[in-house]
Amino acid sequence: SLMGLDAPCIDCPLRKGTLKRSIPAIGPNEQTMTLLTSKKSKTGNTATILIEGEQRFASYSSNLMDKTLNVLNVKALSNELNREIRSRGHGIVLSFRIENLAELKTRYKDESDSILQNIVTMIQGEGYGNLLYRYSSNSFSFLLKSVNKMGLIAFAEEIASLFASPIQINGDSTSLRVAYSAIAYPNEASTNFEMISLIESEL
Repeated sequence: SLMGLDAPCIDCPLRKGTLKRSIPAIGPNEQTMTLLTSKKSKTGNTATILIEGEQRFASYSSNLMDKTLNVLNVKALSNELNREIRSRGHGIVLSFRIENLAELKTRYKDESDSILQNIVTMIQGEGYGNLLYRYSSNSFSFLLKSVNKMGLIAFAEEIASLFASPIQINGDSTSLRVAYSAIAYPNEASTNFEMISLIESEL
């Protein structure tokens, strides 16, 4: 049974049929549950549930925040990975880089910060803001705890679908070119420092 229940709770996305829903009943703090589904003709359908606590950004030290976009930065990612690996956790870091960001910044000089902010807002609007870290000037990472390969595929497909449509910049429809990297811990990166280095080399 899920969380000691014989049936999904009234707010469960399994009951409601939605991909994600904020639910307060798991513990004293609000949690976000995300249901990722993957349809495979040979192996059948699979589902992965991600349960994440709502991040209270005010509780983080200022040196762990990207002040421009108001998201956690690469140092926060490194710290959280260190805690995960030391506690024998496992998961995957999915990172993406906006390949044509430099070109867009040249074309839309006054809109360079808003381009990234639009990307962050789009991801937050889909309910994945708690998983997002800014890795560098043109790249971001998602920390997917306890997620296996099937869960990664479903999540990556959802993220890729967000970038499938052009974004609006100064009234222009502009497509983003996005490169991805996925690294599992602790199998492919046994320390947080190794993970950060691998992300740099693969992006």
